[in-house]
Amino acid sequence: MNKIYFVIVFVLIVVICELVSRCQIYLPVLGGPANLLVAIFLVLFLIAELLIVFYHKSNIKKRWGIASAITFLLAFAIWILSDTGRPLCFPTSWFQGHALWHVLCALALYFLFRYHVSENNDKGSSLVTFF
Repeated sequence: MNKIYFVIVFVLIVVICELVSRCQIYLPVLGGPANLLVAIFLVLFLIAELLIVFYHKSNIKKRWGIASAITFLLAFAIWILSDTGRPLCFPTSWFQGHALWHVLCALALYFLFRYHVSENNDKGSSLVTFF
């Protein structure tokens, strides 16, 4: 990928995020527009990964990507359900849906890491053999 293209897309995403963060509207289910933006970026990320895997025909282990996607979707559902006034909102309980969201997001990122390092083109790669 061209470095200039990357910088342009990155700056564009930052500008969009800043503009959306200034909107003061409420969206059913998602809450604010920033949450909608997170959902849109997640869907775009999943589409991009699927295109890379199925059109690039790499030797990457798809099970890690699937595990990451399922875990992210589960975390997103728990995050929505644990918002104030929702079914998983227990402000005085030791169990917090928001805490579970953090744990699931961390697990999903670990799965995503495993997904990306599973493409082992160099059998002697120390990073892949380390994990």
